[in-house]
Amino acid sequence: MGRKVDYKKLKREIAISVVLGILGFIIAYQLKYISREEKTAYDNTADVDITSEVSKLSKEKEELTEKVDALQKTVSKFEKEASYSNSNNQQLYKQLEKSRMLLGETDVEGPGVVVTIAPKVLNMDSSNKNVIITHKDLITYVNELNFAGAEAISINGYRLTSNKGIRSSDGVKTIFIGNERISPYETITIKAIGSKDQLSAAMNFYGTFKDIEGSYTCSVEKKDSIKIEKTNYTSEFKYSKVIKGD
Repeated sequence: MGRKVDYKKLKREIAISVVLGILGFIIAYQLKYISREEKTAYDNTADVDITSEVSKLSKEKEELTEKVDALQKTVSKFEKEASYSNSNNQQLYKQLEKSRMLLGETDVEGPGVVVTIAPKVLNMDSSNKNVIITHKDLITYVNELNFAGAEAISINGYRLTSNKGIRSSDGVKTIFIGNERISPYETITIKAIGSKDQLSAAMNFYGTFKDIEGSYTCSVEKKDSIKIEKTNYTSEFKYSKVIKGD
């Protein structure tokens, strides 16, 4: 003879299970909601903190740049005064000025070319990377200019130096020139000082802009006088040491 089922007890257990299930769902939902609210609040706070920090650092950078400029002018004044004393000092001063130009630590001016790369209508969400200019494209153009004898180059006003690299990030939505950012969706201007004929020939050589010319308009203009400002990046050598002769 089978065991008699207690339907009242079974109904009570089912009811308790349903209530516990609903209670568990409510608790889980509340925890998830609270977590989401905390994350949103944290993100908003983080955004505000980051914005404030960036603004603070930008201001400090401007103040330090002004101090560096003032100190460099003072040093330059002393150097010029010292160079007047004898020919050896004058030679040293000229060599120092040349070194500064190579390091991008002084404004320079001379003939050259201005390369303008302006995007046509582009979809920033486009998955076709062939229509987006990249750091590799800019490196190619800089190499062409250097090979043609460029003595100074800047991209969107940022002076290129031997220790300032070019790279892309954010899925090619941002290009870094050293620590500075430029956008591939806005006009890019490359200035180069040197023989304007040689530089123009290098940039106008067939195929130079072949990878981007379908989505960008590219022009090269010769100039009798171009000004390229000094770098705002301070070189610091931690590992390289001068090898002293015997």
